[in-house]
Amino acid sequence: MKILKSLAVLVGILGLIGILASRDDQDHTSAINRSEPKVPKSLLASCERGTPVSGTFFVKGRNINIRVGPGNNQARVVNRKASRVLGKTHYRTLWPSMLLEGRCETVEWVQVRIVKADGKVVNWETGWVHKQFVTSRASDNMKAGLLWDIDGENEFTDGEKQIVKRGALKVLKDEANCAEIIDGYRSGSRKGAYYVTCKARNGGPSFNVWFTPDEVESGTSLTVPTPYPEAQSRQACERAIQARVLHSSTLDMHHFFGYATKVHNNGNRTVIQEFSTKNSFDVEIQHRARCLILPDGKLEITITEK
Repeated sequence: MKILKSLAVLVGILGLIGILASRDDQDHTSAINRSEPKVPKSLLASCERGTPVSGTFFVKGRNINIRVGPGNNQARVVNRKASRVLGKTHYRTLWPSMLLEGRCETVEWVQVRIVKADGKVVNWETGWVHKQFVTSRASDNMKAGLLWDIDGENEFTDGEKQIVKRGALKVLKDEANCAEIIDGYRSGSRKGAYYVTCKARNGGPSFNVWFTPDEVESGTSLTVPTPYPEAQSRQACERAIQARVLHSSTLDMHHFFGYATKVHNNGNRTVIQEFSTKNSFDVEIQHRARCLILPDGKLEITITEK
């Protein structure tokens, strides 16, 4: 019995020691947690030139050079990815669709890193740019999504700049899929018209929206054209196939498993239609037709063998 009592006492003593040790660990952990928060490495790093600067910068202008040091005599920053892919040296330039993170600054220059481009988060080059080409305050137009520097378009008259700017802001309001406008110019196909290039809100490829000064003035809704209806598009594609095959009597459209359609951000529609025909030797050949149908119903077709 005495032995059991001794064991119980020993267990109790060990348990007390464990509790005290646990409290010591908790106190030590709390002391660590109450210590000063860690300072980001980026803030601890000193500037080789100039003084540290933080915050976001927006680009004013297009195709702006970014340099390895603060001065126009400094070398331009190389676009590493483009140079690697194309096999020759290409230089990085700044556009209004980019977002910059400040690093260091001098009186006239600021060192920045490219952290966003065309609405996507990136980790691109760091370099110096003259302060006249950047701003730390987003304008109302930038907040609305107008990143195209229309005022910097030297080929536009003052009147054109005003009408294009109004048209661009109206596109951002009217076209639900237009998240940001990153570029634009005069239309090459519609006389007197202009277009803006939208970054798609749905994550798809960028697309253009055209407008005329009259459409801006009259309040016409500025959106991409309504796609040509699917049923009519499919029929038009089948007619185009029938007109192009050599042995139309052997034509077999694969209506169920060989058909697909997709509407693009610019209002165009693609129809994929698979079919088979027999040649002069009565051998069946499988084909795939790709029909591009414009919003006005005009059609372009490409047929390939599967």
